[in-house]
Amino acid sequence: MRTRILPVIGFTFAVLLISRAVAFSADAPEEKPADIPTVSPSQPNETCLTGAVLETITADMTRLNLRKQEIAKRETALTAVEAKLETQMTAIEAANAVLDTNIKSMTSIANEDIKHLVDMYQTMKPKQAAEIFNSMDPAFAAGFLRQMESGNAGLIMANMDPRKSYSISVIISGRNAKYRKGTP
Repeated sequence: MRTRILPVIGFTFAVLLISRAVAFSADAPEEKPADIPTVSPSQPNETCLTGAVLETITADMTRLNLRKQEIAKRETALTAVEAKLETQMTAIEAANAVLDTNIKSMTSIANEDIKHLVDMYQTMKPKQAAEIFNSMDPAFAAGFLRQMESGNAGLIMANMDPRKSYSISVIISGRNAKYRKGTP
């Protein structure tokens, strides 16, 4: 039994000794070495650096803070510019849609005008139409004659000045010559 009681007594003695030591240290005034700087919780910005290192770090921190402010201002300005550009792009896209509609409408009207003139020239007597075509620029006359029915265009060209008729034929045949095989 002795062997069992001895460890229990030793353990109890150690616990009592430790508890007394803790109580004694809590009552004793705390000593601080004079050469170790401390940071108190009430002064969180206090630094342990001095001299040139402190000045360099402070200057760097100042520059970084200024740079951070500049970047924040630029981000704000960039956001405003982006919003403005998006608004302008929306307006441009809307204007392009209107412009496309207007161009299609004007193209249709222009084509109708040419078709109307072609129909008028086709209904005229070939000799009368030939007199008008003789006074036209050959390239302009070729545009009309190309859109006419071949029979009517041929009758008009037969009544035209032969040289003018020939130059119109050259213009019409040369328009798409590069796409034909064995061009005459």
